[in-house]
Amino acid sequence: MMNNRLQERFVLALDFAAVIISYGLTNLIRYGAAFGKGFNADTLTILLLILFFHLLIYALRPARTDFFSRTIPEELWFTAKRLIAVVLIITAWLFFLKIPVNFSRVYLTILMVCSYCLISLFRVLLKLFFIHGYRKMDSNSKLVIVTTSFMAEEISRRMKDPSNELWHYQMVGWILVDEEKDVVGKILGGYPVIGNFDTMFTCVTREAVDEVFIHVPYSRGLHVAHVIEEYEDMGITVNLNINVFDLELRHRQKELRSLGGFYVISFRQTVTTIQMAFIKRLMDIAGGLVGLLITGIATIFVAPFLLLESPGPLFFSQIRVGRNGRRFKIYKFRSMYKDAEERKKELMKQNEMKGLMFKMENDPRITKVGRFIRKYSIDELPQFWNVLKGDMSLVGTRPPTLDEFLQYESRYKRRLSIKPGITGLWQVSGRSDIKDFEDVLALDLEYIDNWSLSLDIKLLFKTVYVAFFGKGAK
Repeated sequence: MMNNRLQERFVLALDFAAVIISYGLTNLIRYGAAFGKGFNADTLTILLLILFFHLLIYALRPARTDFFSRTIPEELWFTAKRLIAVVLIITAWLFFLKIPVNFSRVYLTILMVCSYCLISLFRVLLKLFFIHGYRKMDSNSKLVIVTTSFMAEEISRRMKDPSNELWHYQMVGWILVDEEKDVVGKILGGYPVIGNFDTMFTCVTREAVDEVFIHVPYSRGLHVAHVIEEYEDMGITVNLNINVFDLELRHRQKELRSLGGFYVISFRQTVTTIQMAFIKRLMDIAGGLVGLLITGIATIFVAPFLLLESPGPLFFSQIRVGRNGRRFKIYKFRSMYKDAEERKKELMKQNEMKGLMFKMENDPRITKVGRFIRKYSIDELPQFWNVLKGDMSLVGTRPPTLDEFLQYESRYKRRLSIKPGITGLWQVSGRSDIKDFEDVLALDLEYIDNWSLSLDIKLLFKTVYVAFFGKGAK
């Protein structure tokens, strides 16, 4: 999710890019070459002054959240006012300080006209993209609104306004606490009703949900503290209408912000800064590229032996459940016979794992080559493609199968509050020696609660050691 501060900086960066491109266009128009005669100390001074004073005006009077509240005509006028202010400041600066800069008024006029056109174009395109395109992306926060049927009408009206802060949300549906069960499935304001008071927790465990917005009046008698804790224990961010916040809660992280025109307090057990998330993603991309190179080399050696022993596809794919319930297809080297999934039902009685996972030490479905590549985690290498795509991270929690996910209790869902990883705390803690799903859950939650970039790096190094020596895998 793109917050307001990042939004402002991104718009500023686009403005700078537009001015720099305009500088090249002005030189091309005036002198016939973008970096020829026009590229000199005088014109470069003007460019730097424009950038500096544009930044100064931004710092003294930031747009804040006004970018999405302004209409396109208002945006054009806003841009014009800023550039006029920049020109007046530069003119006064040069005049009063008597700085000897030689440039023609025609040059400055062309530069400002080009800057205005490009800044306006970039801003309008950015506005249209985020309002009409970005909100459709699967990476957007998926929102469920807990409210009453009466209040839903006001919220629905506000959601249709493209200028509000809901542009970066995908609406999953409504939970109407004042309605009976027969309301489920009906469409309200273009979105389905997915639950009521009785099903307000169970209905979100099988959906991809990142955030919940609670907008319920005091008169409903809703035990807000209990509701917040239940959703937060699922790993879901809770946004509470500030008018109903009158409680002392145990949560460590609270954030006051605006959501769809309402002031809310968001509750999280952990908070990740944009910078940390950006670095983690860069690590994933770099690791994914290196990992795919290793995968290509490994394929040359693994493929002949694997296919000779067990004819069939080289790679195995399966639907897994990722961050906050998102489905994706995971890839591995096939380490079992082709009919492994069908035979799993017959072997369930021999499951050595207590809980929602299947583990069997001498699983007859695993081939001899498959047992070898599992021991050294070679079968996991194709998952670097999932990392590069963004479905997974290098380090995270284990992504459950769809069957496991559909059996989850609400408290299990918090282990899905981050992207799943190729490796993690459970994977390097002797995963084959752990026989209880509750232990897996405890390790995953320990990782989530204590996450840091240094912990990721530590686990990556430990993974290399574990994989090289075949520790903890059977």
